Amino acid sequence: MYDSAVLVQQYKRFRGDSEPAAQFVAGAITTHRYFSTQRLFEERLGTGTLVQQVTPCIFTVGTHPFFFKIPVTVKLSDAVSFRQYPSTLTEVTYHFPDLPRPDQRWSEGMRPLDNLRIIFGCLEAFEEFLT
Repeated sequence: MYDSAVLVQQYKRFRGDSEPAAQFVAGAITTHRYFSTQRLFEERLGTGTLVQQVTPCIFTVGTHPFFFKIPVTVKLSDAVSFRQYPSTLTEVTYHFPDLPRPDQRWSEGMRPLDNLRIIFGCLEAFEEFLT
């Protein structure tokens, strides 16, 4: 049984007022609840309670990706389920690839080879969180 998922979201039109991290946190909590429920139904595996799960996420604007890691604990998941403010802080880790022409990132994305090399390097590093 797998206890992880990768969340991927694409925005075709970027607006500065959007907040992808909040949407990813909601998705990460949902996956945590799903896998916790699966474990309850499959107690014969002896896997116990899913205390914490780190969900890797990729957010793209056009062809430009941003990478997130979201830890979800039982306390956070329960707080959201009971419509309570979480008692502990959840720290979302993120990485925005540093491209040679940052002012052109939205229009260029992965098209120039130098951008493509940098972004593929980030994807290879991100693969560590998928195993």
